[in-house]
Amino acid sequence: MALNPHLCEDKQLLSWLNRVLVSEYKRIEHLKNGAAYCQLMDMLFPQSLINLRDVFFSTTCPRESRKNLKLFSKALEKMDIKRELPVLELIRGSHSKNLQMLKWFKSVYDLNYTGRNYDVLEERNGCRMGYIEKEKLESASTQQIAPPKCTVPKAKISSIKDVSHEPDNLTTAEKVVLLKAKAQKAREELKRMEATRDYYIRKLKYVEQLCNLFESPSQQRQLIEAVKKTLAEIVMAANLDATD
Repeated sequence: MALNPHLCEDKQLLSWLNRVLVSEYKRIEHLKNGAAYCQLMDMLFPQSLINLRDVFFSTTCPRESRKNLKLFSKALEKMDIKRELPVLELIRGSHSKNLQMLKWFKSVYDLNYTGRNYDVLEERNGCRMGYIEKEKLESASTQQIAPPKCTVPKAKISSIKDVSHEPDNLTTAEKVVLLKAKAQKAREELKRMEATRDYYIRKLKYVEQLCNLFESPSQQRQLIEAVKKTLAEIVMAANLDATD
């Protein structure tokens, strides 16, 4: 039976990547969030100063993937590496673009890796990386839940009663990994909240700057009339859409 040479190449590269990063990638397209590129950069060029705490390792969100690739791009600039970074194609999961990037990293690894002591799991705080099937993710999430999450003392008391129903065969190392994963998830959620906050703050600052352009009373009246006209146009457009 003839084998597809491209498929063999994909498997070889993914096998190398999963071995080096202790990751779980199944397809080239799943590299699209840029997390693997960030850690490879940190491993090969520690002076590129990528803070892995800022990397979203298990994200499938395009906005968070873009942030990962932005970190990667800055690291390339820091090292004065001239490398085209087709961000949109990478985020969309282009097989060819992600394959080219992974092949480039493989050649860079072969030329530059010195074998220095680098614990990939410790560096990313025990966070899992790579594609995880939905069924496995759901089963893992049910296995990792200890007492129910709580925010008030009463809930904590009830959760203590439920501890007897939880499996107690986890080793200390496994518990540490689970706690680190939960901490990483909390950090990622905090980053998303901060990004949303910063987005609306920028909008408000823009509005403030716009209002400051109109200092005199007559200019302020012009601004008010312009806003009223714009709102009226929006309302009328909405009404027209409703009647169509």
